[in-house]
Amino acid sequence: MRVRKAFTALTTTCALAFAVAIAPAPAQADSWPVWYVWYISVFKPTSGVPTMVMDVVNGSSANMTPVQLWELRTSGNTLNQQWLVRSKQIDTRGNYGYEIVNKGSSKCLDRRADLGLGNGNAVQQYECTGASNQIWWPVRVGTSDWGLLKNGADGRCLDVRDVRYANGAPLQVWDCSGDWNQRWNIY
Repeated sequence: MRVRKAFTALTTTCALAFAVAIAPAPAQADSWPVWYVWYISVFKPTSGVPTMVMDVVNGSSANMTPVQLWELRTSGNTLNQQWLVRSKQIDTRGNYGYEIVNKGSSKCLDRRADLGLGNGNAVQQYECTGASNQIWWPVRVGTSDWGLLKNGADGRCLDVRDVRYANGAPLQVWDCSGDWNQRWNIY
């Protein structure tokens, strides 16, 4: 069965959920009420290749474990490929920034902050702190169902290093280009 991927599902679902949910009072702003479980795949560069998703290396729960691409698994323990998406910030135009939390480890998708800001910073999992390097802003690309995930620390995009569509390809941040290796689908 082919799963219809829709990047807009994230923003649409979150918008509907927040329209229905009671907004937290200012004293409760740290505890947003809604979580969702998703797979996050990268755009296929050619047809006939398997779906590749974000994956915590070896299902580890340790801080600083790299996040990589891996072929979507549909059986067995798949928690290291499942992500919880929680609205964490709202900008002045009403757009949401999200924490992306691995379901298996409960750690956040984290752009390494100890190396300074720049192209090539590794993406890993780390204990959730709410810092800007753990906030990801979805940006739709044209009218497609795919979009960029911009990091809150400096606006660089989640990127597959060396433009590799293969098991074990590491993730990083890089200047946004909109190429396939920066287009993500949350479903």
